[in-house]
Amino acid sequence: MPITKDYACISVDCRDQHLPMVPAFAEPFRKAKIRGAGIHDVVVPYEIQRVSAPWHIVLITISGSARFSCQGRSGLIKENTIWVGPADTSYQYIAKENWKFISAALIKSSHRENLEGKFSLKMLQNNVLHLENAVEAYLSEAVQAQEGKSPAASALAEYIGLFIERELGLEEEQDYTRNALKLRRIWEEVNATPDYGWTVTELASKANVSIRQFQRMMKKNYNSTAEGMISSIRMQRAQELLTSTDLTLELIAERIGYSSVFSFSKAFKNFVKESPGAYRNKNKV
Repeated sequence: MPITKDYACISVDCRDQHLPMVPAFAEPFRKAKIRGAGIHDVVVPYEIQRVSAPWHIVLITISGSARFSCQGRSGLIKENTIWVGPADTSYQYIAKENWKFISAALIKSSHRENLEGKFSLKMLQNNVLHLENAVEAYLSEAVQAQEGKSPAASALAEYIGLFIERELGLEEEQDYTRNALKLRRIWEEVNATPDYGWTVTELASKANVSIRQFQRMMKKNYNSTAEGMISSIRMQRAQELLTSTDLTLELIAERIGYSSVFSFSKAFKNFVKESPGAYRNKNKV
């Protein structure tokens, strides 16, 4: 049956408690684009039905179960799972038994594009009791906060947001995006100055990571080592200079960071499979 109107049936015996989002200590929620969050300990009857909302709804089940329907499909939400109802989509969830869960409404953003268009249901990767304890502690700290300020509540809000991002796989995606941007800027600089004596240590320092982490980033983003990328940039520049200029091999070697013609010629032959002279003769414009 299509969902045509918003509807809520909540028993008076249910706990439906929402986390304070307005005070200053809730700033981590706003930064994480979490519109609202709550902890719910409900009994039958409990039913929520929504035609559409401009935010993603996340339900993390601590215990019990509920039935759901979304986009013409239905199923069972069980304990230790995370269910996501995408924004601008109708959905319904109904407690099948005593059901305890944590909810979060996530504002649409570019790093959450993978949540749009279809619901998802999967097992949690982390211990849900850690999240439950953080939510309960946040509520307790909120009561004791003075003038809307509480470092403890702020730290808990940050952890709650991080837990949700991890479970959705968004933290990893954000890290990948940030790392890709770092690497692109670094390699643009190397490409502009191939004559500089670039080292992996210096490149890792520019990315603010260890050498090992930098090499992992290179493998994930470029399927290459840092040394391989430096060599590739220099050899590509050498090919350009060989075919478009009359510069001597000594000057070309100097312009791409090699101390001698011999070391340049050896590296070029390993990369192109022929000597610089043979390559120039074959491809000179």
